[in-house]
Amino acid sequence: MSRMLAIQGDIPGGQEPEVLYVRENGSWYSPPGGWMAVQSGKWQQISLAGTAMQGIAGTPNVFMAGLLFASAKPGDSGELRDQVSRAVGRWKVTAVTG
Repeated sequence: MSRMLAIQGDIPGGQEPEVLYVRENGSWYSPPGGWMAVQSGKWQQISLAGTAMQGIAGTPNVFMAGLLFASAKPGDSGELRDQVSRAVGRWKVTAVTG
């Protein structure tokens, strides 16, 4: 079974939290209805700085500072930067499988 993270992303402004499912194969998706500009794409580990969630074409979406896919565990959290609206919020790992 491959590893997958469930992450909750919150930004200020009263919008509902966004849920992201981040897969070991380099892809991610989010159920419709959240605040993010795109609902699926690919992700890239940016050294120890964090993880960038991009649209399918590599367009910027959100950056999760400090998120390290390989060692993430439930309860880990950090700063989330929406690269479309420039809002800054928080991410939190809610579950890990695999």
